[in-house]
Amino acid sequence: MKLSRNIYIERIKIREFRVDLKKFSRVMLPDLMRLCQIFFLFFVLATFSHAQGTYLEWMNAERGHAGMEIIERDWQAGRLSRSEAVEQQLRLIVAPHTVMAEYSGLVSEEAFKCLTPLVWEAEGLKINTASIFQAGSLADETQNDEFKLLSKSKMFEVTYYLEGEHAISPADADSNKIPDYAELTAFYADSSYRHMVNTLGFESTFPSKNMPIRINIRKLATGLYGYVSSFDLANSAIFIQSDYNKPQFIRNDDANKPLGAMKVTVAHELKHVMQSVVIKSFNNPFSWIEMDATLMEEVVFDNVNDYYTYLRSNLSVFFNPSKTVVPGSYYHSSWALYFVERFGISYWRKVWEHFVTQRPNPHMITTMNAVASQFKTTLEEELTRNMLWHYASGDNYRVGYGFSEGMKYPDIKVDTSITDLSRNVQIPVIATPNFAGRLYVVDFGAYTFSATDTLQFSFKNDSPNQQFTAGFLAYYKDGTVQELIPKRTNDSQLVLRPNFNFSKMEKMVITMVNTAGFVSSGVIKLSSSMAVGLDEERPEIADLTELLPNYPNPFNPTTTIPFRLASSGKVKLEILDLLGRRVALLADTYYTSGRHQIVFDAGKLSSGVYFTRLSTPEGTFTQKMSLVK
Repeated sequence: MKLSRNIYIERIKIREFRVDLKKFSRVMLPDLMRLCQIFFLFFVLATFSHAQGTYLEWMNAERGHAGMEIIERDWQAGRLSRSEAVEQQLRLIVAPHTVMAEYSGLVSEEAFKCLTPLVWEAEGLKINTASIFQAGSLADETQNDEFKLLSKSKMFEVTYYLEGEHAISPADADSNKIPDYAELTAFYADSSYRHMVNTLGFESTFPSKNMPIRINIRKLATGLYGYVSSFDLANSAIFIQSDYNKPQFIRNDDANKPLGAMKVTVAHELKHVMQSVVIKSFNNPFSWIEMDATLMEEVVFDNVNDYYTYLRSNLSVFFNPSKTVVPGSYYHSSWALYFVERFGISYWRKVWEHFVTQRPNPHMITTMNAVASQFKTTLEEELTRNMLWHYASGDNYRVGYGFSEGMKYPDIKVDTSITDLSRNVQIPVIATPNFAGRLYVVDFGAYTFSATDTLQFSFKNDSPNQQFTAGFLAYYKDGTVQELIPKRTNDSQLVLRPNFNFSKMEKMVITMVNTAGFVSSGVIKLSSSMAVGLDEERPEIADLTELLPNYPNPFNPTTTIPFRLASSGKVKLEILDLLGRRVALLADTYYTSGRHQIVFDAGKLSSGVYFTRLSTPEGTFTQKMSLVK
């Protein structure tokens, strides 16, 4: 990448900083250049967060080429028209030898997830993509050795080659004179379609079996998974690689890694075909279509987990939680997956149904808000819980809370860790864009709280109205967690004492999520009853909502599970195994405030460690217990 960096620096020197060098010393100039570069990048990313600006975010994450960002900046600076910029970006990926001289030499072999958004924008701009594909050997040319295979459902027509640069492996396990790779492509296209339409309930937007969707197997650009060639279904085709047995493609969990890459590519691009029938405008949510398609990979082929690679992107929620996730992209697949694990696929199916009625210009946030209300919740609460789930991943994962595969996810980036509770703490919440958040961790390791000690939280928003929703996650020493998400009000200041048992706490996570749509900031103040300066009354322990220890523990086969409610409301009490799977539902009904208890009979379960999970309007609580037979 030294060549790319040198070209980049020279371009900046020549084209972006045309100053009189005689006025600056050789010592000052490099520093000035770096400061200007940082400021310009911040301005671009902060300003262009929607419409074509979201396309820049997608491009910065998708690109495996250093030149992509340079081309994008040249467009922003007015040195290229949008059509010229998109054409050069497309050429850089599929036909790098045809780009303008100043962009040559910036090629990378890193995996490029999907070309579809770029191809679709090029089509909207009337760019002759066929000539670019031809130059890069990605054209849909007809050769003498072309073969076609109609899938069993007759919904898909697979085109493949046995000779030449596009040739696939000739392996034919069943000796039916059709290569296994072509048969498997047709099989996984059928199964992906059935799963999306018949199992998940998405509306089929395909015309009929009389016009099957074409799947062309080709040798594509280095590192490119695949793409859909056009918005127009009649002229559209899915393109996938003829060989995924390369280092860029085998970073997944499938038993046959190259086959796993092919599976998820078929599902991914099939979802794009379905999108193309609904989204027909130039002003498309290009980033959203990538998040949606990547989500389908995980839902349709759960065991492949190709998306794990992209959770480590510097634009993912894990590595950049303070970056807005709307409209999202493939590196935000975990953000979209939250809604599936919380409500089932019906959440996104209902979003899709709204999109169908809103075509050709669907609005993502308005739709998500409307769908959230159908599930008796608010988008503000779910965005906040979404952030807490991301924290409760990696080394912070605990059984019974968060993503089902959270232990395999990376750790999330935290803004500040607080270790000194001997005095009142003030934490600045720096400017946060809409639908992004900040994370703070309070470490209780050095302090011993009594059962009556409290911690008061207050937050003052810099704007007149409250734009942040606060979320809390308590980690207890016994391995359990407790969640609290107070409702957001319009008051600029929020003051509360979380109903946590601080005497048993290991750490407390605080997230502040901007759910109001405008960049905002504020200040958090933490005041513990151990610190100087807190002179307010402590809440009575009887006011707490909590899940009390079951007795006896260990037990065989029955045990009593007590819990206390500070207020009346709907309560769910579940028993989970070590993998987080529910093995028993003990209660799912309305309870009045006060103390309650339920007897659990584990006669049909085997010996082992189990978890009790209590879900209430005040939060979620878990306790560990042991069954010994």
